[in-house]
Amino acid sequence: SIQSWMTGGSSEDLVLVVGNRGMGKTTILNSLAKRLGPSSIVHRATPKTTDLDNFYSFLSEILKAPIKSVRDVEKLDESLTEKTVLILDDIQNFILGKIGGFEVYNAFVEVLSLRTRNLFWCLSVNSRSWAFLKGSLGQEHLYGKVIELLPWRDFEIQNLILKRHDISGFKREFHQSIKAYGASGD
Repeated sequence: SIQSWMTGGSSEDLVLVVGNRGMGKTTILNSLAKRLGPSSIVHRATPKTTDLDNFYSFLSEILKAPIKSVRDVEKLDESLTEKTVLILDDIQNFILGKIGGFEVYNAFVEVLSLRTRNLFWCLSVNSRSWAFLKGSLGQEHLYGKVIELLPWRDFEIQNLILKRHDISGFKREFHQSIKAYGASGD
């Protein structure tokens, strides 16, 4: 998706990686940033960003331009001469469980809805927050490619460990009572 956008083959400018905590979303984004090199900007959404001034300050910092409104993002895109991929981890930090807790997220959705020529957004969100956002704002409140990371099953984890261990030249077996457990609470 990103490569197609960078070469002008697509105007789709959003990819969203969804998965449970600890599934590798951040690792995927960092790997992508490394592959893209200077064409990318990587940041984590600031936790508990609760007002628009803080949100626009955050955007100003990552975009290295004064941003005080959605229109400013649009103007910045028009002024850019090179394509940039903005990689933003943990966008669930833009919502807050209180009355008015969607103000920043709604402004963010408005920014993401711009048809930009030089800004591509690659985002991550945890599965529970994504389900909450879709339930609260509708299934299609964001338009872009959604990549959902599926949890590994015990036998898949076991096979991976055994295959990696085989490279060492040593032998190892798993007893049937040994199981891989995910993080509790997710």
